[in-house]
Amino acid sequence: RWWALAPTALLLLALTATLMRPTLALIDTPAQAMEAEGVRLLGYRWEAQPDALDLYPYWQVTAPPPAALRARWQLQEINGRVRVDVVSYPYFNSYRANNFPVGAVVDDAYRVSLPPGLPAGDYWVALSVGDTFVDLRQKPVIIGKIHLPEATTKQPSPRQRAHMIAGDQAQLIGFDLEIRGRPLIATHQHPAVVRPGAYLDYRLYWQALRPLTKNYHGFVHLVDVYGRPLVQQDQLPGPFFQPPLLWSPYRHVIDTYHLRIPRTAPSGLYWPAIGMYDFATQERLPLTVDEQSDLGYDYRLPPIKVLNPPERQPTHRLDIQMGSLGTLLGYDLNLATPEVRPGEPFQVTLYYRADQSNRINYTRFLHFHNEQRGMAAQQDGPPQGGVNPAWSWLPGEVVADPVILVVPPGVTPGEYTLYAGFYNPADGARLPLANQGQPVPDDRAPLTTLTVKP
Repeated sequence: RWWALAPTALLLLALTATLMRPTLALIDTPAQAMEAEGVRLLGYRWEAQPDALDLYPYWQVTAPPPAALRARWQLQEINGRVRVDVVSYPYFNSYRANNFPVGAVVDDAYRVSLPPGLPAGDYWVALSVGDTFVDLRQKPVIIGKIHLPEATTKQPSPRQRAHMIAGDQAQLIGFDLEIRGRPLIATHQHPAVVRPGAYLDYRLYWQALRPLTKNYHGFVHLVDVYGRPLVQQDQLPGPFFQPPLLWSPYRHVIDTYHLRIPRTAPSGLYWPAIGMYDFATQERLPLTVDEQSDLGYDYRLPPIKVLNPPERQPTHRLDIQMGSLGTLLGYDLNLATPEVRPGEPFQVTLYYRADQSNRINYTRFLHFHNEQRGMAAQQDGPPQGGVNPAWSWLPGEVVADPVILVVPPGVTPGEYTLYAGFYNPADGARLPLANQGQPVPDDRAPLTTLTVKP
């Protein structure tokens, strides 16, 4: 029987819609006539926001307006002192007036950011329009008076401060880092630790230095010591409805990036490299701290440490203590026979386990040496080619360190021994090695003997 009540319900709904009409917005008539470059101001309305003034002019289009047509808005105290002076393209700085149809009435929109602490009171609204700098520098015409409440700028602050300027357009004032939704403080000395599959959330706090004329794109690339990206995200920065063209010089915007660490990510240090670029040309904005400090084209936040232990165990097991750094667990060798030829590379993968934290950036050495014939080949450098330096190892971390050796032409054929170890690059002192409690001669661990063929 409920369907029998449907006509009555529809009648009540129609009466409600008729009697409860929304209040029409009041449109103010301009106090002075304003006509230029093919547009005539018929009226305007305004809305006060906590930190901005939204202005909605209505234009009569009398002739084709130029594409470069812009509006200059001023907010003046009653005594004539200018408190706000901005220039913007139509419709929130995102539209071009040459799209206005001739003969139509066009409703337009502008957001005028208010400086923090602007006192409540009466203000004049002044306007000029033009498509050249000379036109816009003409004294704006007062079109009306409005009453504003005190401007407020309550905003969340970044947990970590930073300072970087992108092309004199915007500045980075800070950032937040969360891993799996947990807030963390990142420093260069103590990187935040993350495992493969986890999500990193970076929130960048940008503030425009002036009204922006382009929707620059932002990026966060998680890169290794060589700048190779592990994961990256590029996007139109800021909130969805607040692209750079709408950024205010008085308020910062929060720009969020969501990065997932790949399952195959090697253990090591990775730096969030951030910056901005012109999407049309793909040219990055130069980054600076001040006029003397050029940062290039990306700014690096404190690194994160990816912890991803190797899946395999060493083929050749060892148990050699390397001072307080850790233990040499063994090695792999990618040779079918114990023979090498000059010019043919071969790989030795060393495996270590860190025993405790360490702040020294030790250098690993791998020497292919014979006491009488000398050095056939060697490779000295930080573990994993610098991607996972020894100072960043965590207690219990297992590290796989692949090393490529090549015997150059002219080496005397014969037997040579592979030796591995570590030393402090500051003074060349080797880490003391011990095998079952006994010191290893010359603090270099003998791995195996190979024959260099002619």
